[in-house]
Amino acid sequence: MILFCKAPIPGRVKTRLAADFAGAVDLYASLLDSVIWRLEADAGIELYLFADSESIPYFEERYPNLSISEQQGHDLGERMQNAFAHLFSIDDASSVVLAGSDVPDFTAETARQMAELCKESDAVLLPSLDGGYSAICLNRRVLADLHRLFHDIVWSTSLVLETQMRRLVDAGFKAIVMSEAMDDIDVLEDLLAYRRGAKRRPLPNADLSFLEHLPRVVAILPVLNEAESLPFILPSLLESIWIDEVICVDNGSTDDSSAIIETNGATLLYCKERGYGAAMLTGIEYASRKAPDAILLFMDADGSDDRTHLGDLLRPILAGRADFVLGARQGGLLLHQRAGNILTVWLIRLLWRHSFADLGPFRAIRLKALQSLQMDDRNFGWTIQMQIRAVQQGLVTMEIPVPSLRRLGGKSKVSGTVRGTVLAGTIILRTVFREWQRQRKGFTSHRR
Repeated sequence: MILFCKAPIPGRVKTRLAADFAGAVDLYASLLDSVIWRLEADAGIELYLFADSESIPYFEERYPNLSISEQQGHDLGERMQNAFAHLFSIDDASSVVLAGSDVPDFTAETARQMAELCKESDAVLLPSLDGGYSAICLNRRVLADLHRLFHDIVWSTSLVLETQMRRLVDAGFKAIVMSEAMDDIDVLEDLLAYRRGAKRRPLPNADLSFLEHLPRVVAILPVLNEAESLPFILPSLLESIWIDEVICVDNGSTDDSSAIIETNGATLLYCKERGYGAAMLTGIEYASRKAPDAILLFMDADGSDDRTHLGDLLRPILAGRADFVLGARQGGLLLHQRAGNILTVWLIRLLWRHSFADLGPFRAIRLKALQSLQMDDRNFGWTIQMQIRAVQQGLVTMEIPVPSLRRLGGKSKVSGTVRGTVLAGTIILRTVFREWQRQRKGFTSHRR
């Protein structure tokens, strides 16, 4: 069996994934090891590694017991052709399997299935969902026509599998496409979808340790009488590839909110102390015990935060471009909400020389970054305290425009009444001036 591979060098492997995930190279290295060790450990597999010239020293040092050859050719097709020709010339095997080294669920059993099918055919292809293929097995019978099989294929397109089949048929060979598709991990969504699939159905004999490089994402929602909206919100969050766990903190509901949370499978916590910040701090304490390296996503439970923008908030943090991402609401705010926003962000700009566009609840932050802020506000000042202290601590902060949607049900505890609006506004302004006084007294940490 031939395994095409590259050394885990930044800028040369998983470049598309690395654009959105800071741990892409480490993940690739872990995945590479798991695939090679899994195949090498199988006595029925004779494994040969083919790598580019710059990668050869890495593999010679890491896998001294394996046969390692340099890939030869100007494009992928020519390199595959030359690898097959070389192996058929030095090994009397009736068929040879060639695969990439970064397909998580490719096992020795898969290779054997391909080789078995190749006894009755000339070629077997393992398809991928993007229109290409992850592995190919060729019978020795094709050796004389190898030069006709891989020429003029435009690689990394949705037509690769179709074109490869046409080359085989035109050359007079019988080819089979296996029924189960297997994909590598090229972009962040591939990794997230794979982890979600692996959680539901663990793959036999597969080493999933490479998934440990991906931080858990925990969504925290404060809940106070949201029985009308929760049945619409929770299923989409629980099924999202972006989120690993949904925590709902019941802050004293008198409706069926708690029962709906449990029925849908979210984590239910109770916070007897009434207050937005108190509920959030309860969720944070729970999340910090379970996943100390998590990314926390905060949103309201009324459906006003657009769940289609989860990736927009989380991607900059996963990519290492930000510590804290705030969803800046576009439209949908009532007049008194807009006025309160304008006044508060103006005060922040005046006192801390930082411009925010919004104080919205839809936000994501690294747990460790959040812990450095030492949050202690237990009421409506919680969101503004986070933003002020993020500026004080020098966190890398981004704002992403997001739509502000209509509530799916219930009545807002803040903007729904004049009393609630005045109370929340008073608390927020008081928080701003309290944080300013705190800074003047020298209690803030120095910038990073």
